[in-house]
Amino acid sequence: MARPDWTQPESYPKTPEAWPFRVWAWEFLRRNPEFQRQCDELAEASARAKQQMARSWGLGEFKPYKEGYHSAGGCLWLSEAFREYEAAEDGDKEYKVVLKQHEVALVFDLNNVTTAGLSAIEAQLGAAREVLLDYMREFGLKPADVRVNRRGLFEALRVYDALTYGSVTPTEAAKVLDPDAFSDRGDPDAARKRINDLRQRAKSLIEEKGYLKLVSRDYIEDRSEVSKKSRD
Repeated sequence: MARPDWTQPESYPKTPEAWPFRVWAWEFLRRNPEFQRQCDELAEASARAKQQMARSWGLGEFKPYKEGYHSAGGCLWLSEAFREYEAAEDGDKEYKVVLKQHEVALVFDLNNVTTAGLSAIEAQLGAAREVLLDYMREFGLKPADVRVNRRGLFEALRVYDALTYGSVTPTEAAKVLDPDAFSDRGDPDAARKRINDLRQRAKSLIEEKGYLKLVSRDYIEDRSEVSKKSRD
C-alpha cells in the first residue's frame, strides 16, 4: 500500500484542505488492520461476498485498501448513497420495497414542478427532511455531533503512520515533529503526551469506525458556503 513518508510532510497533501473529508475517511479506513485482512482474504471472492464486506465497513462498493481514493474503482460511502426506482410514466406502478431496520421509503411528486416551478422540489425536500428527522426521533436515533479540524486529521494520520509503519517510539516521533520541545526551554513530556493523544485520536478514527463521521462534513461545508454566498 503506497502511503506518505511520515518524515516528509510534503509527501502528504500540500494543505489539509486539499483532501475532501470523504478522502480523509478513506485514508483512515484503509489503515485499519482488520479491513486490510478482509480485503486480502476476499481478493478472489465473489462479488456478493465483497459487497457484503464493503457494506459492513460503510462502503457502497468493495474497494481494496491498496488503492487510492481517486483510483478507477471509485469510492462510494453508504452515507452518500440512496436507492432509486424507475418513475411511473404511463399510469400507476406498483413496487414491492423491502425495508431493513431503520430504512425509510419516501415518494416525491414531480408533477407539481411543471406548475409551481423548482420551488416545489425544494418544498418537498424540506418536508422529507422533517419526516426523516421525525423517524429518527421515533427510532431513538441520534445524529453524531461531529466537529472536525482538517489540520488535526493531518497530524493524527502522520503520527499513526510514524508509530505504526515507521516503527518509531512516541519520543522519537516527537523529536521529529516538535524538535523545539527538546531544547533547553522545551517541554518534552508535553510533546510526548501530544503524540500519544494524536495516536489515540487516529486509532479511534481507524479502529472504531470514527472515519464514518467525516464523510458528511463535505456536504455540511458546501451547504454553509452556499448559504454564506446567498447572504452576501
